[in-house]
Amino acid sequence: MRAFNHKNFPEAAGLFTRADWRGVAAYEAGKYDEAAADFARLDDAVGYFNRGNALMRARKYRQAIDAYEEAVRLQPDWQEAEENLQLAAYTADYIERSREDSDTGDESELGADGYEFDNENEGGRDMVVTKQQTLALESAQKWMRTVDTETRDFLRSRFQLQAAMEGEL
Repeated sequence: MRAFNHKNFPEAAGLFTRADWRGVAAYEAGKYDEAAADFARLDDAVGYFNRGNALMRARKYRQAIDAYEEAVRLQPDWQEAEENLQLAAYTADYIERSREDSDTGDESELGADGYEFDNENEGGRDMVVTKQQTLALESAQKWMRTVDTETRDFLRSRFQLQAAMEGEL
């Protein structure tokens, strides 16, 4: 527990004997596959929920869906588990659709070798997207579609603004 409290999560994951604490430490250390394996040893809604979270971070969306479904089955009134289940399903469907849409049949395309998450020294941050932020983003996108992108109009406005500012000096 001392290693965990000092944010030495890799060490803590190796020292804990309880699967729940070992899973949390592995998750915080960015070892999502290990965390998912530890959480799989827990046969309750919280264990399945945490397993789903670890699998989402490990980009194993279909397995995460299965874990969230089990969490919701065991605790049907758990809103956060239901929301994560919906998010996992949406993410998996979106990625599969994107892959199908972008599939050119050319196997020579290069992709990323892998993904690394740096969770040491509080390198990441949790974020909550609110409905208000979503609406603000949609408004900004609508505004950007109305922006005039003609170069001549931009330059005309720029020179008029510059001439007006020089007249004030």
